[in-house]
Amino acid sequence: MNGDFAFREEFLDSLELLRHDVDEALVYSVHALYGDTVRRERKQELCDELTRLGKELGASISSFDLPGITRYNVREREKTFEGEAKILHGDFGAFTAKLAKGGDIVVDRTLPFDMPDIAEKLKSPKLYAEFSFTRDKVDNLLSIDRLVAEIRRSRGADSAEKERKLDRQFIELKERAFTESLRSAKNRNQIYFFRSVALLDKFIADGSKATIINDDSPLAGDDVGFSIRGEDSMGVRYRYGGLTIEMSIARHRSERFVNYSIGGFIEKALAKIEFSVEESVSSGGLPAFERVTGLDTLRASYEKAYTDFQHSTRDAGTRQEQLNKEIVNKAIDDLLFD
Repeated sequence: MNGDFAFREEFLDSLELLRHDVDEALVYSVHALYGDTVRRERKQELCDELTRLGKELGASISSFDLPGITRYNVREREKTFEGEAKILHGDFGAFTAKLAKGGDIVVDRTLPFDMPDIAEKLKSPKLYAEFSFTRDKVDNLLSIDRLVAEIRRSRGADSAEKERKLDRQFIELKERAFTESLRSAKNRNQIYFFRSVALLDKFIADGSKATIINDDSPLAGDDVGFSIRGEDSMGVRYRYGGLTIEMSIARHRSERFVNYSIGGFIEKALAKIEFSVEESVSSGGLPAFERVTGLDTLRASYEKAYTDFQHSTRDAGTRQEQLNKEIVNKAIDDLLFD
């Protein structure tokens, strides 16, 4: 892939939508395959359907051929993939709706699911032995994640190079795109929200640790702290070098729209500016909105921090349990054999 062109926003949106479709299908599938409410015959049908969907998805991505994209064929490849992605979007939607319709499978959407863990569960020898559901079939489904990651890496490398060469005018252009994407008259000092998110993303990219904290927890050094506020909500806090950024971000979903409610402030020394954003976005326009606001990378940092937090908590619990066993075993041995 050459760096002398840019992908269209519509193409990138179709990628993100399809990636979300696959993630949702995998979440429902792991609940069904490891749950007790679905009959074995239906589990086999489910694996067969996943295999078919993965094969079609993998074929579309293979024919897209990212390394072979040039300025001369990029629009043709985008158009072809968008058409195939639209069909796949419908197929994945029907697949997930069928699983959700019966009501036997309960998916707690307040939990941030660990997609790498789900992928490993679907690749397990258990499913291979029972349903011939092999690792390569799961990899076909994960091919959309790999394509998105490769495009992001290429865009990130290009962007980093351009950022070093372009002046303040380019930054102002991005801010203008952000401002034009907002519609609500309720927004206040919204450009400072955009600049705060841009700063937080830069700090994390430059090495600041994204970590899960309680609302009243102190921050260590230049860490970016995320607090869990419930379903689709989070708090963000940064305090270092005389700069303070605090904000709360909440999403409320309806059938057709996602409503954002964002509030916070940025403060340097004694100068403090409060900001708020109240926006209603169509479900189909959600990826584009989060990308232009910078919320997509901030949310990705939050999800990674939450996954790391889960792992560290689980490891700490295991260590504590082992220590408890050693103490109790020694007390038992002392009493039995003294």
